[in-house]
Amino acid sequence: MPFYSYDIPHTCGPDPKICCQFDFKRLPGGRYGCPWGVPPEAISPGNVQSRAQMLLDQYRKKSKLFRTKVLLAPLGDDFRFSEYTEWDLQYRNYEQLFSYMNSQPHLKVKIQFGTLSDYFDALEKSVAAEKKGGQSVFPALSGDFFTYADRDDHYWSGYFTSRPFYKRMDRIMESRLRTAEILYHLALKQAQKYKINKFLSSPHYTTLTEARRNLGLFQHHDAITGTAKDWVVVDYGTRLFQSLNSLEKIIGDSAFLLILKDKKLYQSDPSKAFLEMDPVSSFSEIPPGVPQACWRCEHKAITRRQLGSQNEVIPMSLIHYRTPFCSACTSTWMLRVTLSAQLVLGPELSAVLSSYLVVYNPFEQERHSVVSVRVNSATVKVLSDLGKAVEVQVSAVWKDMRTTSQAAYEVAFLAHLPPLGLKVYKILESQSSSSHLADYFLYNNDGQAESGIFHMKNMVDSGDAITIENSFLTLGFDRSGLMEKVRRKEDNKQQELKVQFLWYGTTNKRDKSGAYLFLPDGQGQPYVSLRTPFVRVTRGRIYSDVTCFLEHVTHKVRLYHIQ
Repeated sequence: MPFYSYDIPHTCGPDPKICCQFDFKRLPGGRYGCPWGVPPEAISPGNVQSRAQMLLDQYRKKSKLFRTKVLLAPLGDDFRFSEYTEWDLQYRNYEQLFSYMNSQPHLKVKIQFGTLSDYFDALEKSVAAEKKGGQSVFPALSGDFFTYADRDDHYWSGYFTSRPFYKRMDRIMESRLRTAEILYHLALKQAQKYKINKFLSSPHYTTLTEARRNLGLFQHHDAITGTAKDWVVVDYGTRLFQSLNSLEKIIGDSAFLLILKDKKLYQSDPSKAFLEMDPVSSFSEIPPGVPQACWRCEHKAITRRQLGSQNEVIPMSLIHYRTPFCSACTSTWMLRVTLSAQLVLGPELSAVLSSYLVVYNPFEQERHSVVSVRVNSATVKVLSDLGKAVEVQVSAVWKDMRTTSQAAYEVAFLAHLPPLGLKVYKILESQSSSSHLADYFLYNNDGQAESGIFHMKNMVDSGDAITIENSFLTLGFDRSGLMEKVRRKEDNKQQELKVQFLWYGTTNKRDKSGAYLFLPDGQGQPYVSLRTPFVRVTRGRIYSDVTCFLEHVTHKVRLYHIQ
């Protein structure tokens, strides 16, 4: 938009006092008026000439900012055209103005109502007529359109981080909705084939439709941005939360039907899902900006017979899940956080303490993904659907940066998943477990670390460089735990890099940063920690990582040992 805003007073031309007079919802007697003190006039045969010339003058001035003779004048604003009375007022008055302009050849104007498609079609014709020597009348623009500023240094990047809880909720909703759609479709085909009426008669399709609408509603420019009023945000959040809970039921019922070998055994209790997604799944557990990749779910009671076996079983307690950090762990480059396999905790069954994990691959390609869950025992074994033991890494769950939990452990293993497929893994407590404990190395440690069952070494005055590596890469870190080099083993090429944090001060001007604006006091300044950060290095069979603890930031780089 060439002027201050996108509302009607600021879109017909440079003078909002005049443009406001052509917003016919603001006619005298209505709920709205013009802040400039001159109200609109209803168009009539007696004033159509003068009013048309006044409006056309604004259009002509605006046209000087365009490269062609085709001009776009938006007519609207937030929450407009929600009542038929406004449609009538705007259409009837503008129709008279347009008819007059088009009937006066000396005005040299052709004006009409239109859509964006109409505008670009007319623009294309105009450009084709004006092309000279095959050259376009428009220059090529490269770079980023952002960041938008309406005036001075008021850059609209504040909304990038406004209300981050709801932004995160939106990403989880997108992921969960897509999961529910795929699983429901696959389960529906099975239900139709085997005539599973309890599934066919469920309200799942209606629930999916409502969830799509709620997600679509949240894409509004004052919703996903975090710039709506509080009471509106609460309504958005309530809709998303209700849909998230509804989608849990769909995912649980669909996955249950799909993993049953005897489909006739399918049961569905409307008040209680057989597969329940974990109600304590924390948004903070998942790296920002990454769609939710996995959930922990619980089975209430089921026998192996329902999964195709004969033995009845009892549960093992799984405490919590941890989101996988890698989706394509067979790839050479594994530093970037990407969407991983979606995970659902399967039936808690076994004569020894055990649980089943149902892992779902939402992609159309075969995947090898690292899956992590938290359990209450370090002596665990993971079995594939064929009963074969899977290599497992047991890592510490940290209460704080130096203290490990004695009641929870993280179990990580590599899941091999078919396209759009479900795989069942059994997790059981076993004294004969061949799981591998991760080792820990502490740098710049001026406190007492509690290691528990893990090997933990304090690297005092160590002059060795901090490195982690796998079959493809070697990563080097400075003494602060920030990555500074990457070496590819394939060709031994090394890339120098620098990880640095910046921070901004607050401006002393009258206008401050807020929901829309980011107004710092100047350029970002390098963040300098007052003391050398504590650095914790994890080395394991499945992954290794380096975590540095700055005063205000915790930074982690993880590398997977996957062929």
